[in-house]
Order: sequence, then C-alpha cells, then structure tokens
Amino acid sequence: MSLPDMNLAELDAATGMGWPEPGIIAPGPSEKPYPIEALPKSMKEAVTEVQAYGKQPGAMIATAALGQMALVAQGLADVARDSVLRSPCSLNALIIGESGERKTAIDGMFSRGAKEWQAEERENRMPEFSRGQAMRKALAERIQSVTKKIGALEVKGKAEAEAERIEFEQRLNDLTEQDLQLRVAPLPHLYYEDVTTEGLSYAFSTGHPSAMLASDEAGIVIGGRGMADEAALGFLTLLNRMWDGRGVVQTRKQAKAADLVGRRFSASLMLQRDLLARIVERGGRGVGFFGRYLITAPQSTMGNRFYSLPPKDGLPALDVFNARAKELLSIDLPTNEKYELVPPVMTLDKGSLDLWAAYHDTVERELSDYGDYALVRDVGAKSAENAARIACVVQIWEEGPGGSISERYMQTGISLAEWHLNEASRVFFDADKPQEAKDAEMLSAWLCSDGRAHLDKQMCLPVAKILQLGPYRLRDKARRDEALFELAEPEVSHLRLITNGRKKMLQVNPKLLKGAVYEL
Repeated sequence: MSLPDMNLAELDAATGMGWPEPGIIAPGPSEKPYPIEALPKSMKEAVTEVQAYGKQPGAMIATAALGQMALVAQGLADVARDSVLRSPCSLNALIIGESGERKTAIDGMFSRGAKEWQAEERENRMPEFSRGQAMRKALAERIQSVTKKIGALEVKGKAEAEAERIEFEQRLNDLTEQDLQLRVAPLPHLYYEDVTTEGLSYAFSTGHPSAMLASDEAGIVIGGRGMADEAALGFLTLLNRMWDGRGVVQTRKQAKAADLVGRRFSASLMLQRDLLARIVERGGRGVGFFGRYLITAPQSTMGNRFYSLPPKDGLPALDVFNARAKELLSIDLPTNEKYELVPPVMTLDKGSLDLWAAYHDTVERELSDYGDYALVRDVGAKSAENAARIACVVQIWEEGPGGSISERYMQTGISLAEWHLNEASRVFFDADKPQEAKDAEMLSAWLCSDGRAHLDKQMCLPVAKILQLGPYRLRDKARRDEALFELAEPEVSHLRLITNGRKKMLQVNPKLLKGAVYEL
C-alpha cells in the first residue's frame, strides 16, 4: 500500500485551506476528572497534599488512600443495602500504569500509620503470643507421648494393659481438651504480597482476621506460583470469595489446610497493561475478577514531575490521615472465641437507600446490549455494591463504626463507584482497540510533543523522519504507514499526506497543535 500523493504546487493552497477540527481515531468512553470534591475532608486534604509534592496522578493517589481506609474499616462493620443484601465493606483497587509511576512512594505514605500500628502491636503482644505458642508446643509433645504409650500397650496382654489404657486415654482426652481450649491471639499481619493460593489461604485463616493483598508490582503476584497456569483460576476464585466475605471450607487433604471463616480481605494492586491482558487470558473476566475491582488508569505524569522541596511544615494532612488509621486500628475487633470476625451491620437510612437504588437502576439500564456499559457488564453488575461499600468505609473513617449510613456518605460512594465504572469502560475499550488505532494515537501524540520541533514553517515533516525520530514502535515502515493512513482519514484529519517530488511528506493540522487530542 503506497501513500497518496499531493503535488508540491498544491501545498500552499492546502496550507491555506480551512482545516476541520481534529477527530477521534477510535471514539470510546472519554476520561472524566476524578471527583476529588466528593472525598471526605481529611482524605481530600491528604491526597491534595501528596499530589502537590510527589506530582503523581491524583486518581492514583486517591485510589491508594481509599484502599488503606478499607483495610482499617473492614473488620469493624459490614454493610447491608436491605434485609437481604449484606456484604463486607472490603474494597479491591486495581491501578493500571507503567513502572516508575511512584505508586511505591504513595503506598508508603498512606500505609505508614497502619504499619506503625502493626509493628507496635506485634511488639506488645509478642510475650503473650510466645507463651501461648510454648504452651501449644508442650501440649502437642505431651499428646504425642501419650498416644505412643497407648500404642505400646497393644503388645501387652489385654488384662494387664486395660487399666493403663483407660488411664492414658483419659489423660489423652484431657490434653486434647486443653489444646482445644487454648486460644492464642494471632499477631497482626495486615499486608500480603508474594503469595500462592495455598499459602495465602493457610496464613490468612490462621492469622490476623483482617488484611489486604498489596503490591505496587502486581507481577510478583501474577508471575509467582500463585498465578501459575494450572492454579490461576483457583487463585482468582479465592480472591473473589474473600472479597465476598464467604467462608472457604477446605475439602482436600493438604499438608497445611484451614478453613477461611470470619475474615475480611481487601486488595490494592498496580500492574502494567500487558499484565492486565494476561489476567484476561487466564480467565479473569470469566470468573468475575475484574467486576470486584475499582479500576483506575490515570494519564501518566512522568516527564512533568519536576522536583520541589517539601513544605516547611512537612505533610500535616498526611500525618492526620495516618493518625486516624492508627486510631481505628486500635479499636478491638469484634471476634468470637476462635478469633473469627463477627462484625455488626451498618444499614442505609431512608435517603441513602433511595440514592443507592436510583444508582443501581441507572447502571442496570446501561448493561443492556446497546447500553453504555454493555462491554463491562462484569464491572457494572458490582458497581452499586461497591458504592455501598465505599460509603460504609468513608463513614467509618469519618465517624467510626455504628449507626446508619447517611446520604452524604452514600453520595460519595456513588460518585467514586461511577467514576471507576467509567474507567473500566475506557480500559477494556482500549484493550480491544485495533493495533493500527493505537499506533495512530501514539503518532498523533508524538507530532504534538517531541515531533513538533522537527516540523518546518508549513508544519510539514518528511515521513521518513518518523522511522528515524518517531516512537520506537513506529520505526517499522508498514506500521508507520498504517498509522499515517488512520490520521489522514477525513473524519480524523490530524494530518495530510503530500509529495515534494519523490519525497513523501506529512502536514499537521494546525488545530491539532493548539490542543493535542492524545498525549504520550
């Protein structure tokens, strides 16, 4: 396929011709501003403060903060939309971005309070925990010893051994009862990262009853044994069940197996787009994995994060955020004698229920075949539930657990859930976009940024220069030409293709340079 020609003699006329407004290459859901004004005051101030210093995308910062809020709130209460629909207030967040976005720094800032509480509590509880473990070990050794003695009696005569057998069996019963009655409170363990399906299931079922899967490089989770091909669906299903708050009862014999009952679990993951595709390939959408996540795919700020000194008074709003996290974590968790969570239920008041029902029905209508959310039915089907969960988390954060959820917090929940639903629509629309459309968007962005310096006074550039100077992925003649054809389409009109003798050139729409449609 060859590039179309326009004679050099026509160039001046073309330059003077009226250019149309640049069009969208592959129209889809547009990116919406993050609803920062919907956030509660303490959260909003901390997010704004961190963004001003670190210059990461605001949506990424807010989503990371919300994940930490869910961690500290999820063990304190469940949320009920009505008398039937009850769920944990746990939240799962998935941030799509490139390596180098500084999510590690964000997580470190907003998890500082929780990690300080964890370290302090582990130190305070260690003496009691060690005593309990020593008692459990001693009981296990005594039980083993008595069991061996009962077995040894089998070689003796029946009459001779009967009295001893009765005595040992009674002792074994007493020791077993002591072991059952011995309760050792687990040490706080709030964060999991490099895990397998079996490892996570066992550690969480026998450990602290409220935790989260947290990774700023989710490839550690996806690339580890927990996401090996043969175990992928099992791992995703386990994460789904923990978000749902449903118990997991072990039915297969394993070296280490325990039931997951009375647990609350959130997740905060960041992964690159190619890893997103890997989860999809391994059945992530089929088992409803993405439907449970608050998806965020912010425009990168890399290249514009110029250093500035932190404020002289530090980051006081962030300090308030972390102090609140420690305060809520210090509330005793509602557990039974087995250290299983039995959270109270926070219901919706009348106004809150009306808001929630209206949002539920609005989303439901758009899940139809031709609705706005037809391509993300898995996410849309859980959006209203996520709105209620967010409302519960935010109200606990602001006012503590207990009472009914008010309209104010439900409106926050709806605003955030709706924004994340739109993000999911964008992400999966982009994931299904043809490669030539993605290449065209990249070339358009380059022409408006780095390529702009190479344009002449008539906004022209030899197309051969793209192979030398353009985006690396477009330094292939066939891909370059496909991208150029896309950009020259009348409904797109980002550029015109012309010839100067034997030289092929492009001329950029001047209106495009005034306001880039795409950014690198």
